[in-house]
Amino acid sequence: MLWEAKQRRLTDVRSYNETMNCIKSLGLCMLLLQSLRSELLEPSDVTMGTCLKACVVAVAWRDALELQEQSRATFPAANLISSSAAAKACADATAWKVALQLFASFRTQRLEASARSATSLARGCGAAEGGAWRWALEFEVEKDVILSSAQIGACAPRVWHLAHWRLEQMKKHELQPTLMTYNIVLTNTDKYWKASMEFIAELQSLSLQPDAYSWSHTIHAGAQWQRSLWLLGHCNTLICRNAALSVLEKADRWQRALFLLHSEDEKDLTGFNAAISACQKRGEWQLALSLMAEAWDAELQLDEISYNAAMAACGKGQEWQMALELFQELRQLRRFQPLVDPYSWGSIVAAMAWATEWQQALVLWTQSTAEWRGDVQRAKEGPVIANACMSALEKASQWQRALQIFSALRKPTLQSFGPLVSSCAKAREWRQALEFLSLSRLRRFAPSLELYGPALSAAAIGRAWRLAQRLLTELQQQRLGVAALNDAAMAAELAMGASRGPGTMVPLTLG
Repeated sequence: MLWEAKQRRLTDVRSYNETMNCIKSLGLCMLLLQSLRSELLEPSDVTMGTCLKACVVAVAWRDALELQEQSRATFPAANLISSSAAAKACADATAWKVALQLFASFRTQRLEASARSATSLARGCGAAEGGAWRWALEFEVEKDVILSSAQIGACAPRVWHLAHWRLEQMKKHELQPTLMTYNIVLTNTDKYWKASMEFIAELQSLSLQPDAYSWSHTIHAGAQWQRSLWLLGHCNTLICRNAALSVLEKADRWQRALFLLHSEDEKDLTGFNAAISACQKRGEWQLALSLMAEAWDAELQLDEISYNAAMAACGKGQEWQMALELFQELRQLRRFQPLVDPYSWGSIVAAMAWATEWQQALVLWTQSTAEWRGDVQRAKEGPVIANACMSALEKASQWQRALQIFSALRKPTLQSFGPLVSSCAKAREWRQALEFLSLSRLRRFAPSLELYGPALSAAAIGRAWRLAQRLLTELQQQRLGVAALNDAAMAAELAMGASRGPGTMVPLTLG
C-alpha cells in the first residue's frame, strides 16, 4: 500500500491526507505519516486528526497520546480536537485513568470537552472496577442525551437511586430521554418490579413504544415467575421468553420451563441453556441430556454453559460416569483450546462432590493444576476448582486432604473457608475449625451462614458456648433470615448436646 502511494506521486501534504482518509488503517496511516516526514513535509492539523481518528477506531490509546502531544505542540488551535480524540481512545481501551487526566487538563486550559469523548469515558468508568463509576457523573459538557444515558449506565448497577436522579435531571434540563435511556435504567431494576412497571408506563406516556429489551428487563425484575409469565403476554418474543425461562430456572420450576421452551417453534441456545439449568437443580439428568440432543438436532452449537449444567445434573443424579463423559466431550470440542474454561473444571469437580466421589474429584483437581502450571491468568481461577474439590472432601470427612488443597491456594476466597471449616467440624477437629474462622476474619471476609454455621457447631463441640453465642450474634448483625439463624442455633445445640451426652444441651438464644 505504501508502494502504491508512492506510485501515485504523493508530493504534498494534501495528497497524503486524502490517501490517509481513504485508508483509515492505523498501521498504514502511521507509515504514511513517517513517509511524509521523510519527504521533509510538515504534517497538517488534518493529517494529525486523521491519524488520531485511526487510533480511536483501533483503540490504540498509547499511539493516540503520542500523536496528541505532537499535535498540541504544533497546532495549539486544534488542541481540543486532538485531546478529545486521545481521551476517547483511552476510554475505549479501558485506560480510563489516563483519559481522566486528559479531561482534567481541559479545565486548566479552559477547553470544553466534546460530548462524544465524555460519553466514551463515562462508559469506560462504568465498566471499570471499584469506585471509578463516580467519575462518570463529574463531566460538565454541553447537555447531551447520549452522555446522560452513559452516566446513568455507569452508576445504575451500583447505586440505583443515583441513576434515577440522573434521569430526573435530564427532564429538568429539558433533555428528552430516549428508549435507549429507559432500557439502560430498566437493565438495572432487577430487584424493583414496581419501579420497572412505572418506567414502562412513563415510556408509554412519552409516546415511546417499549421494545423486546424493555419487556425482557421487566420480566426479570423481582424474579417472580407468575408475574413473569403474565408479562410475557405483552411481548411474546424470543428474548422475552428467554427472560421468563431464566426466572423459571431460578424459581426451580423446571416443568414449566420445559413447557414454555416447547410452546413456540423459535428457540435459541440461551433458552435451551436456561431449561437445562432448570433440570440441573433437581438432578433431572436424563431430561438435561435430552435437551442437549434436541439443541444439537436444531443445529445449535452447545457451549460451556450447556455442558456445565448437564454435568451438574448428572452429578446430582449420581451419574458421575456420564458427567465425566460430558467433560471429555467438551474437551474434544475445544481441542484447539486445550485449557478448558475454569468453570467447566469446577462443574465436573462439583459433580463428583454431589456423587460423593471424592477420589475422582481429587484426580481432576490434580489434573487441572498440572495443565495450568505456568499459566498465571488461568491460575487466578484456581480457587473455583479447589473449592469444589474441598466440598467433595468435606462430604467425605477428609479434612486433612482438604487442608492440603487449601494450603496450595495462593488467594483463597470466602468459598474456600466454608468447606474447610465444615470438614474440620465434622471430624470433631473443633480447634482447627475455629483457627480457620479466625484466618477468614483476618482476610476481612464478611460473616456468612456457610462459614459461621459449621464454626458454631465446632464451638459447641468444644463446649465454647460463649464463643458460639458471640458468633450467633455476629450472624444476626448480617440480617440473615430468622429461619436461617434458628437452623444455625439448633445445629450448634445438637452438636453441643452430642458432645456432652443426652440431656445436656445448652440453649443458644438469638439477640
